[in-house]
Amino acid sequence: MALLFADIVIVFCVSFYDFLTIPDDYQKVSYIRLDTVLTTTVFLVFLFPLLFLFRFLEFKIQKISKSILIKTVLIFLSTGLLPFICVSIFYFFLGRSSEGDLRLSILFLVLMSIAFFRTLISYFIFKERSLIVENEMKLSSLRELKTQAELKSLQSQINPHFLYNALNSIASLVPIDTVKTQKMAYSLSNLFKYSINRKDKKTASISDEIAMVKNYLEIETIRFGDRLKFNIDVDETLKNFEIPMFIIQPLVENAVKHGISKIEGQGEIELKIEANKTGILISVSDNGSDFPEGLVSGHGLQTVFDLLRLSYGESASLNWQNTPQKSIMITIDNNSQND
Repeated sequence: MALLFADIVIVFCVSFYDFLTIPDDYQKVSYIRLDTVLTTTVFLVFLFPLLFLFRFLEFKIQKISKSILIKTVLIFLSTGLLPFICVSIFYFFLGRSSEGDLRLSILFLVLMSIAFFRTLISYFIFKERSLIVENEMKLSSLRELKTQAELKSLQSQINPHFLYNALNSIASLVPIDTVKTQKMAYSLSNLFKYSINRKDKKTASISDEIAMVKNYLEIETIRFGDRLKFNIDVDETLKNFEIPMFIIQPLVENAVKHGISKIEGQGEIELKIEANKTGILISVSDNGSDFPEGLVSGHGLQTVFDLLRLSYGESASLNWQNTPQKSIMITIDNNSQND
């Protein structure tokens, strides 16, 4: 639109110049009308297509991954060369008369003014876009740092939870069985060795997480004795799959604390990890008391839910059921899987 407006201004300037310089014996009104029509036709034929050509060049230049200065220079050159070519064409058709030279000079000055202002405007546009992109990159970096901090915070909340329950179990065994107490202490040591050695990592392989869960269950088996039995079934093809640390153990701990400990008979826990149609399914089942409403907030699983949301967004879910078998499940979609 700016270029079209400039065309009209150019036509007006040249026509007004013709009006001022025509001989006195011409009918000025009819002359300027005829001249305006002819001049407008010529200018639109040659200049109006430049509007699309300028936009095309600017669009291509914007895609160039160079500095703002280089882009601005390219726009100035592309905008300046076209008027020069256009003026040369007019010069060829109008001839080398003094009147034609003056008209071409006016045309050239106006076109170069357009080139200058287009370049200036383009510079500020590029500068603004560059600042927007830079700010978006900074915001993205800050979001990533915030996510990492939240993940570390959530994982640090899980570790003390371990310690509290395990130390209670050890304390209760000290006066009863020193051998079992020693075994439990070693298992607890292995748990924290796993945690400390991976303090700078956000993820771990499923096989490593299973080893940590086994250490935890060994502690609970000593505490519960024959009342607790567990079975772990993991698809061999998934053992190297990376998942957020400490998302399986809380599920097992929940089964022990809120399921097995609530019944007097034999307690059974089954941990199963398998591939399904949508991705990976991690399920923990037990024969303890049913899940109540408000499980996530009431059974210490909010941290697991938050870890899944921070790590996978909507591509992972945490669900539970009481029928046909009481179980709690983590589903990780295919588009979140890694090798």
